[in-house]
Amino acid sequence: MSIENKQVISLKQAAEHFLNQKTFAVIGLSRGDDNTAKLIYDKLNSTGHTVYALHPSESEVKGIPCHPSLADTPSPVDAAVVVTQPKHNADIIKAALANGLQWLWLHKSIGNSVEPEAVRVGREQGLNIIDGACPMMFLDPVDGGHKCMKVLMSWTGRIPKNIPVRSED
Repeated sequence: MSIENKQVISLKQAAEHFLNQKTFAVIGLSRGDDNTAKLIYDKLNSTGHTVYALHPSESEVKGIPCHPSLADTPSPVDAAVVVTQPKHNADIIKAALANGLQWLWLHKSIGNSVEPEAVRVGREQGLNIIDGACPMMFLDPVDGGHKCMKVLMSWTGRIPKNIPVRSED
């Protein structure tokens, strides 16, 4: 998809579009101490979305049933939140495109799930990618910690102000 078919919207607008999707995958549940993906999974689930957890080698992580890939979820996924190391972005973006996803959110707050080259390639191929911040900064009700992080990270430039997305014709 060429750049002519793109528009630039604010992070807030992109978050609204992303969170208006019906079915989500959360990629990156950790067996270790990091509970970021689990918190995002729980929050999406509590707001009435259909949410699937993905883990390539575990059928359950922290009490949450997991599917090995996007192709293995019980129903198609519209959007995914990615909480992994950046080195996994290219493969996740390929899988997202192959499975018809419209949106990816690459988590970035304290940690970082963003690999800029993979983001560029994914956008060129028509995927809407939010490359930073955390969906919990926008999922109502937003907790105090995420409100503060959003303000501080906006001031310091650690989260994007604008997101290029596919134009809706």
